[in-house]
Amino acid sequence: MATKKLEETIDDATKKLESQAESWAKSIERKTITWLRTSQFFDGMVNTPARILINSLSLLAIYVWGFIVFESEDNFVPWVITLFVLLLMQAASVRFIFSGEGIADELQRTRRDAAYRKAYGTLLRLSAIPLALFSYVLLGYRGNTLSAWEFITYRLDSYRSLTLAVLVFAAIIFQKYFSYGSKGEPFTVREAGKIKD
Repeated sequence: MATKKLEETIDDATKKLESQAESWAKSIERKTITWLRTSQFFDGMVNTPARILINSLSLLAIYVWGFIVFESEDNFVPWVITLFVLLLMQAASVRFIFSGEGIADELQRTRRDAAYRKAYGTLLRLSAIPLALFSYVLLGYRGNTLSAWEFITYRLDSYRSLTLAVLVFAAIIFQKYFSYGSKGEPFTVREAGKIKD
């Protein structure tokens, strides 16, 4: 009898603790979403000039610096760190709408969905470039696949393979931010009362 009452007390306390944890988590999530939508912290990153600057720096870091790292076999770690910082800047410049479902308002959801569609199309077009280059190498060696394979394996040692893998990964990850466009929000932060959940 006493153990049954003890079990019921433990169950009641567990249910109460679970409900408090859920309400606390929902409160934190709601406050975080409101902060991400309205915080002046992002005002310097979400406007159009900042979006243009961040997109330009990202393109230069991925393709220009990536090519330099690929060819010179130097500065791999600083390049990867720079890409990571630029990825965080890209995410902050769109108020992390690609990271969470509840963060975006209706306009941002529309732009995000259009950016995803545009990014998929762009990635399909970009995937044709390696196929064209590989075909060009094969045609350049006039069908001698052994010589073409030797050329490819000579150029792609372990360092260059890793660099190429990071470059492809970065191109895929950053594409949704490039497709989101350079148009940012106005300089003034939106009022919290106008935002509807």
